[in-house]
Amino acid sequence: MKEIGQILKETREAKGISYDEIYEAEKIQHKYLEAIENGDTSVFTALVYYNSFAKSYAKYLGLNFDELLKKYQLEKAQKEELEAKENNKDEKSGADAVKTTKAQDGVFTENFKDKIKSKRRLFLTILLIAVSAAGVYFYSSDTRKPGQVDDNNDNISMAEINDSVKRNTDNAALSQEKNVSAKPVLPPPPTVNAPPSPIQNLPLATIPSAGVAANTATAQSPSPVRQQSAAPAQSGGNVVSLASNSAKQSLSITALDTVWIGVRVDGETVFEGDLPLGSQMAWEANETFRVRVGKGLAVRILFNGSEIDQNTGMNPDSTKTLILRRQR
Repeated sequence: MKEIGQILKETREAKGISYDEIYEAEKIQHKYLEAIENGDTSVFTALVYYNSFAKSYAKYLGLNFDELLKKYQLEKAQKEELEAKENNKDEKSGADAVKTTKAQDGVFTENFKDKIKSKRRLFLTILLIAVSAAGVYFYSSDTRKPGQVDDNNDNISMAEINDSVKRNTDNAALSQEKNVSAKPVLPPPPTVNAPPSPIQNLPLATIPSAGVAANTATAQSPSPVRQQSAAPAQSGGNVVSLASNSAKQSLSITALDTVWIGVRVDGETVFEGDLPLGSQMAWEANETFRVRVGKGLAVRILFNGSEIDQNTGMNPDSTKTLILRRQR
């Protein structure tokens, strides 16, 4: 719109017409006239007002506004088309430049790869030559015959060499004799007491111990029998005496907890050691059993099929001795 305004301004000035004259004739205020001449359409609330005022202004000056508008629009379209062509041309030039750059980069990359390959081949060739030269050097330096003396060692006499060889031979023979004569002293193997084999929830089996046979019969939860005598015997311990018609006395011990026990049958020790929880062992005697319990109330004792009451005179936290024998 500025081009149209410029034409209107130049025409008005050429004819010597002022804003006041136009205002008197067309009632167009000065600010709108200035806006039309400057091509400023923002002063108008709508484009239709601009077209109306500009058309009246041009008519007053003797110009055809419609023709001016068509000319302006045509020039604008031509200008936009030219700019579009210029932009396309620039874009094409840019694309060509990119292609050229990529092509150059490809050529550079290939050249760089070729240089790397050449340098790698050269390095391998030099390395191979160096390794070959080292092999030749070591081979040539090791071609002397056994016993040959280097010329640079003229100061060492053959007698000294023979003496050194003889000393080394004597030392080796002496060392070998010492090794042969020396016998290592090994400590005796430790003695391991195997734990008794537990019998869990099974009928009493025959467990031979020091020639004493085990009782093979089990009783049905008999009532506990209290000790008949709390006075210690001569050998020490609480004495329990029971009448029995059998020629043999029977003893069965069941572990209610892991506990240490010691059992002597007719004065002979048949077992000493830990009895694991749930384990059961049985013995037979002609006269007397002597039982030592490491922890009271940790075992269930059956003597001739009757359970021994351990609550009488039995300390749960101390070692106690029971002497079980036939009542006389």
